[in-house]
Amino acid sequence: MRKHLFLFFLTTLCLPLFSQSFTASVENVGNGYFRLTFTANSKEVSQFTPPSLTDFNVLSGPNSSTYSSIVFVNGKSSRSESTSYTYILSPKRKGSLKIGPASIHIGNRTVRSNALTVQANAQASSQQSSGRQPQNQIPRPERTNAKISGKDVYVEVVTSKSKVYEQEAVLITYKLYYRPDVQITTTQLMDKPEFKGMVMQDLPGDNGNIHPTLVKVNGVNYRSAVLMQYLAFPQQSGQITIPPVTYKLTLLQADQTEDPLEAFFNGGGHISRQMLCQTKPKNIQVQPLPSPRPAGFTGAVGNFEISSAILEKDLRTANLATCRVTLKGSGNMKLITPPVSPIPTEFDAYPVKTEDRTKTTEQGQSGEMIFDYRFVPRSTGDFTLPAVSFTFFDPEAGAYRTIQTAPCKLHIEQGKNTDVKGNEQEETVQLAPLSSAEPLPVFDPENVWHRGTLLCFFLLWILLRRGKDSDKWSLPTLSLRRKQTSSREVLALLKQAEKALAATDVPQACLHLENALNRFVQSLLKLESLPADSSQTENLLQQKGLTPDLLTTYHDLLETCHMGRFAPTFGNEMNNLPERAKTWMQQVEELVKEKK
Repeated sequence: MRKHLFLFFLTTLCLPLFSQSFTASVENVGNGYFRLTFTANSKEVSQFTPPSLTDFNVLSGPNSSTYSSIVFVNGKSSRSESTSYTYILSPKRKGSLKIGPASIHIGNRTVRSNALTVQANAQASSQQSSGRQPQNQIPRPERTNAKISGKDVYVEVVTSKSKVYEQEAVLITYKLYYRPDVQITTTQLMDKPEFKGMVMQDLPGDNGNIHPTLVKVNGVNYRSAVLMQYLAFPQQSGQITIPPVTYKLTLLQADQTEDPLEAFFNGGGHISRQMLCQTKPKNIQVQPLPSPRPAGFTGAVGNFEISSAILEKDLRTANLATCRVTLKGSGNMKLITPPVSPIPTEFDAYPVKTEDRTKTTEQGQSGEMIFDYRFVPRSTGDFTLPAVSFTFFDPEAGAYRTIQTAPCKLHIEQGKNTDVKGNEQEETVQLAPLSSAEPLPVFDPENVWHRGTLLCFFLLWILLRRGKDSDKWSLPTLSLRRKQTSSREVLALLKQAEKALAATDVPQACLHLENALNRFVQSLLKLESLPADSSQTENLLQQKGLTPDLLTTYHDLLETCHMGRFAPTFGNEMNNLPERAKTWMQQVEELVKEKK
């Protein structure tokens, strides 16, 4: 029994000694650099002694860090903690290089790490083969009395191409470069760049976080990180200049003149500074698209494939059907105009519906653009939808290409609640007989006084009606009083929408309202036609100065029109839609007038 107790207490006393560990690991981080890490499984450490690193250039380190955590499982807690020392190394020669063990005190015990062997590549050896002093090529941490200059920290604009065609995508990247002895804590963009002559697409970042990597610039070591990226589509030929931007950086510079013990207690070891970095202008040469341009070309640049299909299997008269055209590829996808509609005049055709299934990455815009051509057959029989053609410019080949779908054959059956025979539809209208019980009033044309009275009342009614309509349709900020074609078209479409609502023709009213909105926006942006993607139109309106509330109202108006056209039960909520549209147009014109 005593022997067992003795063994128990001996094991208890020795267990902390066996649990103490100090390990070394090395990781190849690329470009001929290695990260060397020593880890002790305790925070109570002291007297760290590194190994001899004569075969390496020490770019950074030792950088110490501590870690601790407590985990509760089923009411029981477990605690783990560690201390790490990290180096960034560059080999002086190629071949098999050895790293000896390091030592450290954990409690009252000295623990040694394992030894390592590193296989250096040829790139690292070429830095030493010249016979020059390593310090001439690999920067050592500078003292704090050395001023940080534009050679130590700078921001540069990098473009994926320096020469492109119109509408060809080019990646614009703002990259930060800083020396290894400098730490960047915050980056702030002082002014957003204004790009002229280009349509820009932001690339999503990592919520302002930067991920630096080690690079060499003219033989000098830097850390590099991406700050901001855009995908640009030039809209005009000639030289386009990317304007300079300014970043405000907060830096931490190593202070090696400070006593390590004092730095530990006062949180020192680094000095914080702020610095303004401005990029240099960057030029891109934009080539015009070759002439003559094909008749069917609408501005698509890239590489594409096209296909079409009828979504419904059973086609019947008076039922909505859809011919879906899918454009797949890469290029200026969001700026593509829908192809010419293949729906023949024998069918009732609706405006094309566009769905954007593209994604924007560093490689460009790629994916699918879906164009749904909706129609309602009015006749039975066999029909053929013609092939859909699409013409684009291939920048790699430097030539225009035309692709097309296969024709679609349709067989239309008779639908419900329709009287259809062959390719003709008969409509029967029953007229109620006139009643002869009461004779219609007849006015004597010879009665001059009576005719004059009627004429006066008629003129008075016209004046009153004109005044009422003037109050109802008076939109001075829309410049409707002036004889402008766009304003008259918008006014006419709004009136047609109200007449259609009065006749309970909700789909037709929504069509007129949608056309009125599109015509107004088209005139406001001074465009020949609106982009196929509604989000691109909203971006252009935002650049015009529209507030988020006005943009939201515009989006809601279009959605309501779309629902009213294809969901007639939605018509009860459409009565005030023309008034909402007129109010929105008036607010937009007032805002644009104020900004001028």
